[in-house]
Amino acid sequence: MLRQFHQNEREAIRVYRRFMGEGKDQGRRPELVGGGLVRSMGGWSQVLSLRSRGEIGEHDSRILGGGDFVAEILKEADQKVTRYLPIKKREALISEVIEKITGVQLIIE
Repeated sequence: MLRQFHQNEREAIRVYRRFMGEGKDQGRRPELVGGGLVRSMGGWSQVLSLRSRGEIGEHDSRILGGGDFVAEILKEADQKVTRYLPIKKREALISEVIEKITGVQLIIE
């Protein structure tokens, strides 16, 4: 997360502290409390309404933000995994996770 503020770690910490200091006077903001789809959409009634119209957006409870932002962050994360983890290692990791969860060993050729 610090790299969002600066590439140099020491400078990133300094900029982050300044950023947090500037925001502390805003007090508690309900739109920044909690997480997940229900909070970001404005409550269950909104979620159900959007679902009934087929308009539900991307969501991930680990990421605070709207659907477009969440989709972009997930896309970036996927690109980094693809770039840094060779295909054979990805396949082996996926197989290992599936086996741990299901107890079924996946054979990848």
